Amino acid sequence: MIKKVSAFRMFLMAVQLMFFGCLHELHSQNLGPHPNGQGWKVMNSPAIRIIYPDGMEPQAQRISSIVNYIRDNCNRSVGSKQIKLDMVLQNRTTIPNGYVGMSPLRSELYCTPPQSNLLVGSIDWLDILAVHEFRHVQQTANTRNGLTKWISWLAGQTGWSLFSVMSVPNWYMEGDAVITETALSESGRGRAPFFMREYRALSHANITYDYQKMRNGSYKSLLPDHYRLGYIMLSHARKVKGNDITAKVLKEGSAYKGIFYPFSKAMKRNTGYSTTKLYEAALAEQKKKWDEQVKNTPKSKHNPLTRLPSVTVTDYRFPRYTKDGSIVANRSSYKKTNHITSIKNGQICKLSNIGYSFDEYISIGNDVVAWTEASRDKRREHLNYSDIILYDLATDKKRRFTKHTRYFSPAVSDNGDVLAAIHISYDQKNTIHLLSFNDGKMIREIENPENYFLSRLAWAGNNRLVSIAKHNGKMALVLIDLSSQKIQAITPWSAHTLEGLACKNEQVYFGASYSGIDNIFRCSLKESGKIFQITSAAVGVYEPDVSADGKQLVFSTFTHMGQQLETMDLGDEQGLEIKLTEPSEMSYFDDAKFPEEGGNILNKIAINKYESKPYNKLFRGMRLHSWSISPSFTTPSVKISANNILNDVSLTAGGGINRNENNRTYYELDMQVGRYFLESSIQAGMRGRQSQFRTAPGQIDTARFTEIFAGFRTGIPLAWISGNFATRLRVDIGYTYRSLGNFTGEPGLYQNRNLNTLAYDIRFSTLRRTASQNLGSRLGISARFEFLHAPGTFNERVMAENKAYLPGPGKNDFIMIRTAMQSEPLRNAYQFTDAFEYPRGFAGILNDRFSMISVNYSLPLFYPDKGVSGITYFKRIRANLFYDTGTAMLGSVSRNYTSAGFECIFDNVHLNILPLSFGFRQAFMLQGVNNGDSNKSFTFFMATEL
Repeated sequence: MIKKVSAFRMFLMAVQLMFFGCLHELHSQNLGPHPNGQGWKVMNSPAIRIIYPDGMEPQAQRISSIVNYIRDNCNRSVGSKQIKLDMVLQNRTTIPNGYVGMSPLRSELYCTPPQSNLLVGSIDWLDILAVHEFRHVQQTANTRNGLTKWISWLAGQTGWSLFSVMSVPNWYMEGDAVITETALSESGRGRAPFFMREYRALSHANITYDYQKMRNGSYKSLLPDHYRLGYIMLSHARKVKGNDITAKVLKEGSAYKGIFYPFSKAMKRNTGYSTTKLYEAALAEQKKKWDEQVKNTPKSKHNPLTRLPSVTVTDYRFPRYTKDGSIVANRSSYKKTNHITSIKNGQICKLSNIGYSFDEYISIGNDVVAWTEASRDKRREHLNYSDIILYDLATDKKRRFTKHTRYFSPAVSDNGDVLAAIHISYDQKNTIHLLSFNDGKMIREIENPENYFLSRLAWAGNNRLVSIAKHNGKMALVLIDLSSQKIQAITPWSAHTLEGLACKNEQVYFGASYSGIDNIFRCSLKESGKIFQITSAAVGVYEPDVSADGKQLVFSTFTHMGQQLETMDLGDEQGLEIKLTEPSEMSYFDDAKFPEEGGNILNKIAINKYESKPYNKLFRGMRLHSWSISPSFTTPSVKISANNILNDVSLTAGGGINRNENNRTYYELDMQVGRYFLESSIQAGMRGRQSQFRTAPGQIDTARFTEIFAGFRTGIPLAWISGNFATRLRVDIGYTYRSLGNFTGEPGLYQNRNLNTLAYDIRFSTLRRTASQNLGSRLGISARFEFLHAPGTFNERVMAENKAYLPGPGKNDFIMIRTAMQSEPLRNAYQFTDAFEYPRGFAGILNDRFSMISVNYSLPLFYPDKGVSGITYFKRIRANLFYDTGTAMLGSVSRNYTSAGFECIFDNVHLNILPLSFGFRQAFMLQGVNNGDSNKSFTFFMATEL
């Protein structure tokens, strides 16, 4: 049987998948990611309800105070509507992040800050998260207008989220939040040169991309993200039409005043610009400003060490001199994941892979390279670690130095006997641990009485360390005496960004934004307070290191093709002394002030004392958040959903029609609990069923009946990271009681009207991570085994599948070999749902057992980076060549089914919001075609990863 899909049905499928894809992205979250036994408290205030771990009350009090102040005083440019927020503070993670999500409306802040200060500048991490994420809450509250409001009544938060996302672009949400964090502080990303460096690099190279490309991204070109796009566009709109124009645009856009392109039409009505014209005007204004700044900046002389790539974006980060004068660096590209590379006499050589890491920092001491890699608890996603990895250049050996620790910015001493690392505890206490190089055991802990946030370490002799410190929205370099444990600032405290440092001959070389462009500066350990500028760049230079003789500086320079390495000869003067000016006082950043928002609030907010209570009940904070209609072709349905605040209990109830079984109705109730080590669920419901079965050779009969069921499922979802491989193992056991009745057809074949069915499901995968252009994992396996049976009857089904992933000839290609089998006797009156993937081109194959093998070769073809009027945007076109062959057993008769062909797949972004791949398949059936049937099948399909 060959199934073809009409163009109209294909269109409907696309709309449906876009709809549900958005819903999945909006509220798909891991259930129960929190560590077992973690104590929680809840703090309630008018604007926010915070659930926080024991030991985090000071942080919860400050966040509550900031959020309540913003709610009451800072909403004129977003709108007056308010909604109360549930927020969870996560302190056991080492991955810096924060988000606001819907279905249900809640926010999570991951409390451990990023080591790179370039990301957020001098603002304290939780302060900027509180300001930024609560702005998203204000935005969300003020999208409930017009059509979006009607949909929120019909479908709850799921529909509300979907229609606000479809009408209001993500660049508006993030750009407006960046403007807010900048306006309400002394720094913020709007005053950080780093934030605009991609735009500056493109401008410096005389490259201008159109709005569609900037909006939807690219697999081949280095582009600014939607945070930066939104910032320049909304800054220009406010400058042209006033600070509060954004509230009007948000209200009208989310109300769908104009069904097609509602946001662009709202922008046009209120500013005179469509979104495309606003982007062009904003970019032209910024380019003029950047060109003027570069024109008035004398350039220092740099010597290229790596060649600018012509095709593939490539980054070299944190260059370090070795004993023999060669340089090692962290290298990555759009085709390759991070690795340590050596550069000597013009030759580039890969030394060692770097595994999953959320910080690209590397350091070197005594020819031992040190960095950190991520690991995690096998059961709990929000219990993860930052472990130290060492690579010895002399022995070419890599080893994991620590396991399940919270260490950052490791630095090996010059003589190689001690390693220093920053340690951040669960309650966010920052200290320095001195570790024995031999066994990794802690020798001594260096206290930090003021609890400065510390980042980056560099040895200044055997008994001193230099670090970057952040405190109360200011940053400075500090000298740490290991004998006295005294911490002393050696540069003035300021709101400028500091990142990357190296020490040589009592001099500290570091990256900073002091000049309005990121450059390299120098200060002396003997003369605190004086700062000298070493480089003067057009776009930005970062991460310096100094040669052993102190005569040469190496650093990373930002370009439109990634970060490249350059060197510079250090003269006797070594730079010009500068006078430090705060970012908020620099004329270059005047457009970032937005005084109507209220100015810097972070140093004047009074910390209120809100009451806290224990939070430990399983169903506490349950929220009914969504009620939705699913227009699925096969199972149209309605359902309601509820979750608790910690997202470890979920309830859903609903019903619908199964068109595959002659429009029989069904009703279901499902409760899932993920708080405990075992993840469990309870299901109950009723289904109208219709199934086919074999009553005699060559004879198929049909039965209609009602199935009432109740059951439970419990399992262990495990996941871990090791190097470049992510591994998952899930073992589930389920029991379902099924009561069958109301038969029509041939009920006598059902020997047992009450079925007790058991399900065993094992899934395993270990896959190497991918670079941005890689089509899929180039090494790994995934496997699944499922066994369903009804004890005391013949009813059973066995399914097994294995996929092996191998590298292809090209750097982005891969080969996938799939083997699979399924066995379920067709004589069984009760048939389990058949979801087996048969050879392409065939469907509905009657069998008792089917086994097959499939070979796939995937490769990229083109990167068009072209769009069609905001409807769809073509990012990549790829191909998959396949050969499928299998054998069906029906009783004692076997039959072979073989097909081969190709798939052409388009990786597109639809409506500027939804990444969705679609394609066409031409299959040639080589075996198994019935007489009179076509031996070719041309099919449109929605694509997923192989």
